[in-house]
Amino acid sequence: MPEKQRNAELTKIAKKFYRHPKFKFAYKLWGMMGTPTITSFKGNMVPYYAPNKAQVEEEMGQLTYMVNIYAKSDHPEWKTVAARVYISDKAGIAYYIVFADNTCLSIWSKSYRE
Repeated sequence: MPEKQRNAELTKIAKKFYRHPKFKFAYKLWGMMGTPTITSFKGNMVPYYAPNKAQVEEEMGQLTYMVNIYAKSDHPEWKTVAARVYISDKAGIAYYIVFADNTCLSIWSKSYRE
């Protein structure tokens, strides 16, 4: 997949995850502005308590994309990250999010499923 198309798809997945009703507190507080930035790194962020951790790691792959979504601001030149969304390259799903206040949540945590 070409980089431009991949980045568009990753941005779409990250924005959808960030706007999830479970995270409405964050979206209401920080909003969203500008174009997200995307970086990647080797490894994944599957927590030790994930059910069937080895199988999940195999399904998630070993490359993770991190999409930084920027908060609304009166000063657009000051880029404040509202959320960092982590997306698996192999599964193509967002599975971990860290908000501006360092609150984080994975799709395996009990509070996400409630």
